Amino acid sequence: MKSLSDRISLLFLIFAAVLTQAPGLGGTITGSASLNAFNGVGFNGTIGSFTDSIGNELVSNYTAQINWGDGSPLSIGAITAQNPAAGLFNIAGGHTYASTGPFTVSLSIGDSDGDSGLLSGTANVTNAISGQINAGSAVEGAGFSNMVLANFTDAIAGQPVSNYSAQINWGDGSPLTTGTISSTGPGQYAVSGSHTYIDEGNYTMSIALADSNGSSRTLTGNVSVADALSLLGTNPVAFTPGAPFSLVLASFSDGADLSDYSATINWGDGSPITTAVVTAQGNTFQVRGSHTYTLPQTFAITGTITDDAPGGTLTFETNANVLPEPASLAMCLIGGLACWAAARKRVR
Repeated sequence: MKSLSDRISLLFLIFAAVLTQAPGLGGTITGSASLNAFNGVGFNGTIGSFTDSIGNELVSNYTAQINWGDGSPLSIGAITAQNPAAGLFNIAGGHTYASTGPFTVSLSIGDSDGDSGLLSGTANVTNAISGQINAGSAVEGAGFSNMVLANFTDAIAGQPVSNYSAQINWGDGSPLTTGTISSTGPGQYAVSGSHTYIDEGNYTMSIALADSNGSSRTLTGNVSVADALSLLGTNPVAFTPGAPFSLVLASFSDGADLSDYSATINWGDGSPITTAVVTAQGNTFQVRGSHTYTLPQTFAITGTITDDAPGGTLTFETNANVLPEPASLAMCLIGGLACWAAARKRVR
């Protein structure tokens, strides 16, 4: 029969053994987490690493759950040993972020001993595609073909042109068109397109880019479309006092429709400004006016052509030479100033 002291010693040894085998005693898990990814592009790689102060543990003793920080479901991390003797391990996983931005990624780690650790860090998610629109100006009615509209780069270099698509919104209400993409260097591309703006003005063009990896980006920029209104010529005219006339006074070209134009005429004799008639001859437009002068004199005619778009105006000038009637002119050659005065009086 054992003595009391032997019994106490045996109980102490058993208690010490239980403490040695008890889970969660003596192990501390520490580490860090971070990753860099592109939105829309699947990420698959190392997210973080950790150490266990107990050391010399098997990989199978650990589990890891990943919270990607974007509201998506938790996923299981893959644990690999970096230096098992030192208790150093890596955690990897796969995920696709739908948007850019910094996210807080966290790793929840546990082991078979009951130890646990929570690691957190930042997921820096950026857009792989970046670029800008270069098309800055155009002229109404003047179509352009295969103009380079934008340039862009892709951080995922080496992709063929066929991996990309571009949809162009011209900003003028016309249908979307598909842009032509060409390579300008490693990871560098250009988007070209063809279009005709009907009216002048400022438009916001947008180009939606996408690649086969899931990356996408929309580029926006302003396009200033100038008025094509251009004066082709004026017609000086000659009349006799009191004789009504209707003649073409000026001609102009533009890229819009006839219904877009109006014109007014100041006849230079103090009479009210009148509205002219604008007619079309193919791609040329003519300004026609009707008037009656009462005095033999040279008058400066001025006119204003107006396009319906803001800022679309054009002015012109020409002369009207109003001469006395032939009989009165012959008499004035003989009668001098008195005759000339009488001729003027007759046509009033």
